[in-house]
Order: sequence, then structure tokens, then C-alpha cells
Amino acid sequence: MSIAIPSPTDDIRNALKDGLDPFLDQKDPLRQILIGAQPGELAAVPTYRVKLEDVASGNWQRRQLTGWRFLAVDPDKHGIVVDVKAPALGHPPRVGGVQRNPQVAKTIEALRAVEAPTGTAPDDVELSFLNIPGLLTETFWIKPKNNIGEGWAVPYRTLVPDFQTKSLFPLEEFFKTAKFLAQERIRQNDDL
Repeated sequence: MSIAIPSPTDDIRNALKDGLDPFLDQKDPLRQILIGAQPGELAAVPTYRVKLEDVASGNWQRRQLTGWRFLAVDPDKHGIVVDVKAPALGHPPRVGGVQRNPQVAKTIEALRAVEAPTGTAPDDVELSFLNIPGLLTETFWIKPKNNIGEGWAVPYRTLVPDFQTKSLFPLEEFFKTAKFLAQERIRQNDDL
């Protein structure tokens, strides 16, 4: 059974609507799908970030809600991703990035295919994106609603062989593997 995805708040949805003008024409079908004025494939998912340095040092529990990722696909299979930044430091939410992307339909498909781990009721967890800039892996986070346990990681697009061995990792196991990879990435950057 599919996992619930929380709904964005009104201020996040309003920031999306108000922030699209510089990027999308008023009549663009993707814009119409994003704002709910036209049917189409649409997903809105909270996004959490862990800094690569925190992963490398083992402080991966420092997950921060950075905002919401909106994904839309029009009938011609054109896709778009819009990141809306969460309110921070007294600033309201705002559009932080817009990217047309042919992989959006596959991401929505992968998102909808994630199921609750064995022994976990779908109503006890929710799905989020887990962003680790520099890790070269795109990951979903199955997050416990009651904050009991850390949850699970689902690497859905990766070239990292260690993350291709299975589709679901307990979060701690995922970050143990990621720690070495993060240390390597930082070392490679230091060598530049």
C-alpha cells in the first residue's frame, strides 16, 4: 500500500503561485497543472536536506526541512520541478528553483511506487525527499509520523553500487554507507 505524502500549507502553495511569473507563461500547461487550474500529473513532497559534511562526520541526524518540491507533467510528457523554500530567518516561503526535466514522470512514478516497509502501517509513515548535495544519489525518506525510529531511505536514482543492492535501507544503515562516500567526495574536492 502506498505511503501518504503530507500536503503543503497554504503559504507554500501561495508562494508557488506567486513565484512562477518569471519562469512560466500564464498559459503554460505546466503552470496550470502546478496551480491546480488544469488536470495533470502532479506531486508535492516535503524536502529535507543533510549537508555532506554532516554525513561525513556521522551527524546525519541534522536533517533540515528546506521546503517543498512540486513535480508536474503535462499530457505531452513534458516535466517540470519547482522547489519552494520553507520560511526562514523571518522571510516568507518563496520559489527557489525551477527546472524543466524529462525525468519528472519517472520520479512521480517512483514516488507513487514506494510502499511501507514490512510490519509498518502506511498510516504511520509519510514520504519525503532526502537531499544530500554532493552524494550523487536521489533518495526518498520514509519518515515515521510519531518520531519513533529514524525511518528508511529509498535511493531511487543512483550510480552508487552500494545503493543499488536493494531498494530499501534502514536510515542508519543508509547513512553508514553514505558516510564513507561523503568523506571520499569531500577529499576529492579538497584535492582540486
